[in-house]
Amino acid sequence: MKARLIFFILLALMIFSSCLNDGELAVEKNNTIIYFDNKEDEALANKLLDFWIKNKFEGKEKQSLKISRLEGNKLFLLKVIVRESFKSQKMPFEDIKLFNDIQTKLNQEVFVNIPCQIAVCDKYFNVLTIPNKMNP
Repeated sequence: MKARLIFFILLALMIFSSCLNDGELAVEKNNTIIYFDNKEDEALANKLLDFWIKNKFEGKEKQSLKISRLEGNKLFLLKVIVRESFKSQKMPFEDIKLFNDIQTKLNQEVFVNIPCQIAVCDKYFNVLTIPNKMNP
């Protein structure tokens, strides 16, 4: 009887803990959270998180990024959420240059084996624009 009770308590705890995990893979530090689709990209997400903080790209408010692999795993897409008032057709040259500089540095320091391109996204990670589109 005791063994049965312990079994049901352990089962209930396992079910409860699995309900707490929403199924999304992510790493988080300070005000930055990086989501990723594949468990194998966790080390890359941690490296990106350290890069983001070291280069002072994190802000005072919570910031979300997401790493996605494009077809054939030949290119990563780094999705960056921007403010709601963002208008992709009015993106200033300075912002495009900044994204290009960050993308170049990322490909030299973080995404050394498979390059990445940065995509500007809404709060649901829907791509609004890709300032410096690369060919895989």
